[in-house]
Amino acid sequence: MINYTFYCNRSDSGTNITPNYNHKKDNITTNPYEVSNVCTYALPGTFTAKAIVERGSLAAETRVTVTVSPATGSIDLKVADIKFYDENAQEITTIPANKIVIVDATVVNQGTAATGRDFKVKWFIDGAEVNYAMQPQLAAGETAEKFMFCAYLWNTPAGGTHTIQFQADADNQIPETNETNNSLSKTVTIGVPIQ
Repeated sequence: MINYTFYCNRSDSGTNITPNYNHKKDNITTNPYEVSNVCTYALPGTFTAKAIVERGSLAAETRVTVTVSPATGSIDLKVADIKFYDENAQEITTIPANKIVIVDATVVNQGTAATGRDFKVKWFIDGAEVNYAMQPQLAAGETAEKFMFCAYLWNTPAGGTHTIQFQADADNQIPETNETNNSLSKTVTIGVPIQ
């Protein structure tokens, strides 16, 4: 049986297995074993990808240098809209009391370059964080898929006025040309048409 361990950035020549590996497959007979899309390098730099192969008491390692160049073009994530839907995914214009409402944000990369990595999105109601997710990377000009990572199921209260806020790239991991359009808020009143 063979054990394979992969690291995205480990430059030493050792064959000891450390807990910070990026992919591991143990007790298989596949030889050679290949993986893809294990490493995502979001920032420019030079990295050392490494694989360790163990068979019985034998161990070997191999390394390859990976150079990531700065992205060409620009990235600009924009939260273009927030819409509300009923449980049948039909858009609604009035928020009902005591119901489950789908709140969905439209996020578009209006830049000329892909984001190059996934990014965190967050929902807030009346200033309190209520949900977060990882939005898969977006190509230049791409809009995030509807009802997926930018959606939130809101169990509406009996009444009142509430501010719904959505943030794209909530942890500022994507270098953008415009960081001021990553958030959008809507204030709604239960039982009153949305303005």
